[in-house]
Parts: sequence; C-alpha cells; structure tokens
Amino acid sequence: MLSRDSFPFGALLGAVAPVVFLGILYLINWLVEKLIVHQMYIKFNTLVLVSITLDLIVMRYYFVKLNFDRTGRGILFVTFVYMMLFFIFLAKR
Repeated sequence: MLSRDSFPFGALLGAVAPVVFLGILYLINWLVEKLIVHQMYIKFNTLVLVSITLDLIVMRYYFVKLNFDRTGRGILFVTFVYMMLFFIFLAKR
C-alpha cells in the first residue's frame, strides 16, 4: 500500500506524517513534564519544527531507498508548505 509512486500520495503522506510525529512528540513531552520535571520541558514551536523536520526522513526513504521520485516530490512540496506556514505563523512568538 505504501509503495505507490504518485505525487498526490506523496502529498498526502507528507501532510499526515508530521501530524503523527507531532502527536508522538507532544505525548512524550507531556509525559516527561507530568511525571519527571513538572514544568514545560520543550516549547510547542520546537516540537512543531522537529516534527516537520522528521518528515525529511520519510522523504529520503522514498527518494533513495525506493527510488520513487513523484512520491518524494509530493512529500517535499508539503514539507516546504509546512515550513513556510511555520515561519509565517509560529516563529514570531
């Protein structure tokens, strides 16, 4: 199922993966904050930026390992859009 070489599939994968990564990172941060540190451990902006950056691992997998250029381009496009939105809306805080 995940071995399709198409731009829309890459765009969908590139849009969903950072959201999943952000959820996992936020959960880890919340657990560390509640159980160990009792204060905000990592800022939300940092979690968003790291989750977008982790999308590049998925992109590299499709470009290098599977040699799916169209899927990789879709992931790259959505990652670029996410980065632009991050710097427009969240980096000012």
